[in-house]
Amino acid sequence: EETAKDESEKKEETAKDEFAKKDGEEKTVDEESAPKEGGHEKTDAAEDKKVSGEDSKSTKKKGIDLTAIPPLLSEEKLADKRHLLSEGYVDWGRHHYQAFVKASAKYGRTNYAKIAIEVGKPESAIASYSKAFWNEEFGKKRFSEHEYDRAVKSIERGEKKLHDARGLQRGTEVFLSLFDNPWQELEFTYTNCRDKIFTIEEDRHLLCWAHKFGYGQWEAVKMAIRRHPNFRFDYYLRSLPVDAIGRRCEQLMRAAEREIEAMEKKVKEECGSSNNEEEKKEAGAEDSSPLVPIKLPRFKEIRAMKRKEAEQVVAQERKQLEEKVDLIEAQMESIQKRLKELQQYAKENVRKTEKYTEVPEELLPELANLVARAGNSSKDTLASQFADRYPGQMTKKIICAKIEEIARKEKRSEEGDTKMVWYVLPDYMNLLDVETFRLLRKAKEERLKKEEDRKSKSTSKKKHDDEANDDKVGGAPGPDGNIVEFPQYDDSEPPRDCKKAFTLFCNGTRREVKQSLDTASRKDKNKVNGILKERWFALSAEEKTVWKKWQQWDERRYQHQLRLFERKKKKKKQKRVGSPQKDVSSSKMDVDTPPVSPHKHTVESATKSESSISIPKKAKRSFDAASPMIPCIPKKRRFGS
Repeated sequence: EETAKDESEKKEETAKDEFAKKDGEEKTVDEESAPKEGGHEKTDAAEDKKVSGEDSKSTKKKGIDLTAIPPLLSEEKLADKRHLLSEGYVDWGRHHYQAFVKASAKYGRTNYAKIAIEVGKPESAIASYSKAFWNEEFGKKRFSEHEYDRAVKSIERGEKKLHDARGLQRGTEVFLSLFDNPWQELEFTYTNCRDKIFTIEEDRHLLCWAHKFGYGQWEAVKMAIRRHPNFRFDYYLRSLPVDAIGRRCEQLMRAAEREIEAMEKKVKEECGSSNNEEEKKEAGAEDSSPLVPIKLPRFKEIRAMKRKEAEQVVAQERKQLEEKVDLIEAQMESIQKRLKELQQYAKENVRKTEKYTEVPEELLPELANLVARAGNSSKDTLASQFADRYPGQMTKKIICAKIEEIARKEKRSEEGDTKMVWYVLPDYMNLLDVETFRLLRKAKEERLKKEEDRKSKSTSKKKHDDEANDDKVGGAPGPDGNIVEFPQYDDSEPPRDCKKAFTLFCNGTRREVKQSLDTASRKDKNKVNGILKERWFALSAEEKTVWKKWQQWDERRYQHQLRLFERKKKKKKQKRVGSPQKDVSSSKMDVDTPPVSPHKHTVESATKSESSISIPKKAKRSFDAASPMIPCIPKKRRFGS
């Protein structure tokens, strides 16, 4: 660069010399081209020419001498100029510098590729300029203090925004990964971000779309709202401006980040790592050991833990209440015992032949306890029993009237009653003693237990009846309630496993999806599977219930075929045992072979969540009337129903 600058200076000096020479030549040409009048004038002109020529030569020699002109810059300043030009970026202008600062604030100081696109320079030049700019010993000294601080603060503010956005995206990603299907299951456990304007379904979709399209892509979220069928008639959400959608999405992302922080804190507290960290901070010791990764529980586990905690709290409260009840019952028992002793003492002093026109107050507790323990006994029986205790003192009519006053005979289903039972009215419950309360509580528990056993037996009987009906009819109710026949089954082989609703939907819709694509895209399995997933999530709740009913139909088909298979297997085994000639190896194989559990596949399919979706492989189908894939194509005319 220095040699190039020296050559440029030499070129400037030669250009000055040539310019001076041209000025001298132009003067001589002007003098020669002046007009002449007569010979006298010619001689005078010639003489003048000679004189002027001599003068011009002398003046030319004086004007060409450029060394006598003082230089514009001293040698020291020229050296400084050359040094500064060698250190600086000559091809960078003010607009390049401003674009560099804005792009660094927008994308970060190390994202050279995107900065290069904004500035319009190659990536290597951006990297070199960035290193020089951020060097405090070099870049900071080349700018004024105010200019450099302003640029650095602007870039740091932009980088802080980028860091916050990355934190929001990371928290949202981790939070959504805890759900099997966040589009339907997402909810906040430790954070409250509910809004009167937005529903829980809207918040779920907004947060999922914010994670899908990225932070700041609010236009894409708005377009997704307009395209989604669930919000087709949600005028408020569809008419929201982009800024309002962005604010709500940012609120939800910050709530997700706080949720993850709360979960991490709770896990650390359970592991005991937070206490150790606080102790190290107080001691001031530096720990160079790597951080232990934290495994956050999934939403199902959190819900199970909260349910377990709630059950423990309820059990603890119930235990405390039972202890209080026992204490109160003990106090009541002692008081009632004392009252009975006083009543017994009063009875001894009263004449036994005294007749009553109504049941006296001191005998009401005894009558109330008798009625409460009577169960479904008749009123006359109770009156005769109480009259036998006090013969000749009161009539049955008086006792029956008092029984009707203090009790009612009712059938309470919530108490597990199957018959009409006597219940003491609330106003007279204070007359019952502790033993009666205990007896009534025990009788109620027994009745409820019997009711549960009866219901379980009825459900099992209904299930058995359904199975018998399936075997008899050879079909099961479809989505519309009509009987759909089971396909023909060869019971020599185990039946096909029952499929989930999503699998049946894919099998029934795959051909239609492929027909809507071109020939090249039909072979792309990922594209076809993606379209199937989108269609499944776009289904309404009513449309999904249809496929869930087909799933129930397929489960009953599997149970029916499994019963046929096990029945035939059992018959074959009995024939081999009864026949004199039998193959030992085959019988051994039959004995060692474990039986097929009829609930194996249904339990596995029930434990798997609907959202953990895996695209089923395309099954080879035979398009005859007995095809086992019939429930995937719900056309009832194929079943003859």
